[in-house]
Amino acid sequence: VPDSDDARDIFTQSDESEPDEESQPDSAKKWKTIIIIAAAAVVVLATLLTVILFSVGRGSETTPTGTTVSHTMQTTRDRSHDKWMQTFLGDWVDEQSTGKSNIPRQGGGQLNVIAVANDTVTFDLISYSGGDDLKVAAITGAKAALSGDTATFSFADDSMHHSGHGTMTFLEGHIDVLVELEGVPTDANGVQQADDHSLAINVRFSRAALPESSGYDIRRFETLADVQAVAGNPTADPQENKDGTTTYTFDNLRVLIRKDGSISQLYVKFSKVTAAIDYCYDRIDGTMNYDVVKTYFGEAEQDYTEQPTNIRVLHYIVDVTKSVTFTFNAEDDLLVSVRYNR
Repeated sequence: VPDSDDARDIFTQSDESEPDEESQPDSAKKWKTIIIIAAAAVVVLATLLTVILFSVGRGSETTPTGTTVSHTMQTTRDRSHDKWMQTFLGDWVDEQSTGKSNIPRQGGGQLNVIAVANDTVTFDLISYSGGDDLKVAAITGAKAALSGDTATFSFADDSMHHSGHGTMTFLEGHIDVLVELEGVPTDANGVQQADDHSLAINVRFSRAALPESSGYDIRRFETLADVQAVAGNPTADPQENKDGTTTYTFDNLRVLIRKDGSISQLYVKFSKVTAAIDYCYDRIDGTMNYDVVKTYFGEAEQDYTEQPTNIRVLHYIVDVTKSVTFTFNAEDDLLVSVRYNR
């Protein structure tokens, strides 16, 4: 039986003792070093990849030091809404001025939507006082921030020394504009009362709805030859007048010609339905009524009703030498004649 000192511990020792490091060959030492370096490289690469993926997946953020980190993000837009907004481009007028021929002269509001892009509306907003002492309040090239169907804006000077802010609400066929001026008192109804002309406070804008006629505009006639080129030959013998003019009649059109060949007066009678659209003055023909003419041309120099016939008359001074008179039927209020003096 061997001595106890020589006894082998079967739980802690193997049958064959492992050689110590000094006894290992050089080739084994090299392979062990390579494996350790490769494993370390894999760990470093995995860590870097995790950091990169985590950073890309995050949006813009603020670091603990307060520095903003920007990341590219894709915005999803409502294409149908963007297309609808493009229908509002162009000129609009306040609802009370849709039929006016000259808003700066007659007074009223105009809105020009220049562009709608990137949730920004670029526009001009103008208000004319009208009359001889014309005053204009305007903000031009202004920008409003669009959210849904409403855009908000502010202004420092409306060219009449008013500042303020407002909103534009886009509706089907209309644009509602609400303006609030800064430092302007209100009346008993809560409506702001500027001490001078300013942008309109609360206005609905619509597309202009001007009258339109297919008739030949009598303002284009300059000589008798011009009239004959359109109306043909006279339908009655010429008549000499005491003022030295000669009257030529072409059915529902009568023309007075001066001795020098120029036209003194053009008179159109819209007595027949078939002749109601043969001629017009500007955009006005025999299918239109008093309200249309009054709105289009504005306040007349003379506006009266003849008695006892109740025929209504509007008389306008065009310039120093020209004037036009419209006469309306008392029964249906339609235009029955126009006389243009020149």
